[in-house]
Amino acid sequence: MSYCLNPDCPKPQNPAANKFCQYCGTKLLLQEHYLAVKPIGQGGFGRTFLAVDQDKPGQPRCVIKQFYPQSQGTNSVQKAAMLFAQEAVRLDELGKHPQIPALLAHLQQDSRLYIVQEFIDGQNLAQELAETEVFSEGQIRTILSDLLRVLEFIHSKQVIHRDIKPENIIRRNSDRLLVLVDFGAAKYATGTFLGQTGTKIGSAGYAAPEQSFGKATFGSDIYSLGVTCIHLLTQMQPFDLYDAMESNFVWRDYLLNNPISDQLAAILDKMIQHTLKQRYQSATEVLQDLQKPLGSQSFGRAGTASKLSQWGVKLKNLSTQVSSQVSTKVSEAIALDWTWFRLHYEDNVDIYAPRARVAEYLTKHSDWFPRCAAPMEVCPLGANSYDLLLGRYGSFKFELEVRIGLELIPPDPYGVYQIRTITLPNYSTPGYQVDFQGNFNFRELPTDPAIRLEVLSKEMPDLPPVMTRWEWQLDLEVGILFPQFIRAMPESLIHNTGDRLLRQIVREVSRRLASRVQADFHHSLGINYTSFSHLGT
Repeated sequence: MSYCLNPDCPKPQNPAANKFCQYCGTKLLLQEHYLAVKPIGQGGFGRTFLAVDQDKPGQPRCVIKQFYPQSQGTNSVQKAAMLFAQEAVRLDELGKHPQIPALLAHLQQDSRLYIVQEFIDGQNLAQELAETEVFSEGQIRTILSDLLRVLEFIHSKQVIHRDIKPENIIRRNSDRLLVLVDFGAAKYATGTFLGQTGTKIGSAGYAAPEQSFGKATFGSDIYSLGVTCIHLLTQMQPFDLYDAMESNFVWRDYLLNNPISDQLAAILDKMIQHTLKQRYQSATEVLQDLQKPLGSQSFGRAGTASKLSQWGVKLKNLSTQVSSQVSTKVSEAIALDWTWFRLHYEDNVDIYAPRARVAEYLTKHSDWFPRCAAPMEVCPLGANSYDLLLGRYGSFKFELEVRIGLELIPPDPYGVYQIRTITLPNYSTPGYQVDFQGNFNFRELPTDPAIRLEVLSKEMPDLPPVMTRWEWQLDLEVGILFPQFIRAMPESLIHNTGDRLLRQIVREVSRRLASRVQADFHHSLGINYTSFSHLGT
């Protein structure tokens, strides 16, 4: 079979022997030898087809990308056309490399633009993760060793990929080498372009912080590769691994059943530093540390620090982290042997649908709440309440299994929803008390045209003209009955233990749950949220 490339053809399937479409008469061959076989993707600005090269022995498979803008607006179409052309330019400039798809052709036919690329037969790392659950340290070291050399190559050509993620890394079946694909977001890093503010491009969660401001450097690719690795090690989405209050990833908390060496952990920590200056500046630097013998003492503060000194480092930075993210009062003893910690937290996420549609979805919380709260255990308590087992938290061999009751109160006349803790029936909390008081509301805003353009350039459905900003705030108070050995510690360490528990509860019940609801809602509309460049704040 062959497939007609005319977007307006109502019956595009044809016998393989046809030279012209039997229904609309369009020429089926590109450059007289590339024949589309079937569509494999479509979005707002283009379509992708599996194809064969009829001129070569064995008719090897290839990929045809067709520029086909469906959105309105001259500026959007012009920008998309530029990005489409840039992909061909980047691939051509990079030349031949065994771990980058070869550019076979860049052409115009019947007034439409096309790119023809080498077809990579294999699975991407996201597909592998779905089958293997988590990757081992050995597998991560192999991935780093393979891809850092690819980054050395493209960076030597002054090209920044800007969209490294598991879906864009394919393990080729023929030789098991990892291939870096999708250079549609790539840009040059020469001259004035290095670090210059420009279009925001990159996949949510994997893109380096500076990319949200339209900037990208070689370190941005290193960051994205590091985030890819911690996702593969934990099977947790980047949003779920990031602590907004601490402004860093807490991925090590999820390695209980998949331990790795301090050396590799320190390397990954340095790859994903929020501040560009604290990150590796080149792929070569990462490779040099990766090749050092295990047990080396020169892999950064996280590599060989004892548990106590790790707490010391966190305490040293605590005031800066907290003052920039939250307002908190710690350690106020108001009852015998009870220590109380308080925190106020505000945040928001963007959902790409009208306010009424979002409100309708969130009001039906009995559907999404148990699903999005996982891996927390949820048991319904009536129409609006839940018994929620958050998990085990603590430090210095002192742990609490935190279980709370939450009530989701329907909106008041002003559209404000409330969440509060309730007493669980037939349950007495062992050594802790939690008071969780929160509220949220929705604000409808115009969708940023730049975001709509980038989503369409990723060959995804167009976004609606309006979006909803889901805004919430919470006041959390936790009382802990510390054992004697904890109370005997310095006051600063007691404070830090309580702060850690506060942050863990907020991370689970606030930011992490919200990000999962955000993704779940978009999935219900058939939108792949994880492929967006810029969602949330």
